[in-house]
Amino acid sequence: LKDVWLENGKLLEAPVALDERAISRNMRAINAFADGLKQTVHVMVVPSAGWAAGVEGYTDQDTLDAVYAAAGDYVAAVRVEELYRGRPELYYDTDHHWTSQGAHIGYTAYTQAAGREARSAEDFTVRVAEGFQGSTYSRSALWLTKSESIELWQGSENLTVTNGETEGVHEGIFYHERLEEADKYTVFLDGNHSIVRVQNPSKHGKLLVIRDSYSNCLGGFLAESYGEVVLVDLRYYRQQISALVQQEGFDDILICYSCANFLTDTNLMLLR
Repeated sequence: LKDVWLENGKLLEAPVALDERAISRNMRAINAFADGLKQTVHVMVVPSAGWAAGVEGYTDQDTLDAVYAAAGDYVAAVRVEELYRGRPELYYDTDHHWTSQGAHIGYTAYTQAAGREARSAEDFTVRVAEGFQGSTYSRSALWLTKSESIELWQGSENLTVTNGETEGVHEGIFYHERLEEADKYTVFLDGNHSIVRVQNPSKHGKLLVIRDSYSNCLGGFLAESYGEVVLVDLRYYRQQISALVQQEGFDDILICYSCANFLTDTNLMLLR
């Protein structure tokens, strides 16, 4: 299969085949992690843009059914696929990630499942930046594909971000200087880092998110409902997660991955 598909003006990552062994391996790791903690772990797997667009060949629904069927006693499914079915506009045309609107919908679904209050779309001020061409575009060699806009949803003014590698405190969740660079998606939380802390002094509660790059955009929304959100990317974080949980005492834990990453990323086995 070629890496990128062009469908109705949208650049889509080629579908990832249903992999029952990968699902079994990852769910065993997640169940053992949750059982060990004796604490509810929410799992939210986000379907792909190709599936949302109804393009033939995407088996996301079968994958999601298998993932949630394997959930153990301490794992709570956050099923979001019906929120994205038939709504390809909730994903970028040149990038595999969900848009800010798509991430807000996922945030609302999670907070509802976790029994926390979400901020509605009307609570945000939206700034639009033009000229966005995402990672799917970069890999496609379809250089005539039009650029698109990227939306920054500004909520609380007093949020701060600390990336584990830098220790410096950054005011606000957006790294506006990244809009001048080729990979503009890193405007959200400065892109991928091993551990990121987003703090909101006007809220209470602490959330741990085990995540992929979909949470670069999601993390800012989650911080509208928690005093602190700690995002850990297992591709880069090599400490024991259960030790982090013990140390920090999280009220809630969310594992959030895109469907394709859930099938292909082997780092969930490091959950311990």
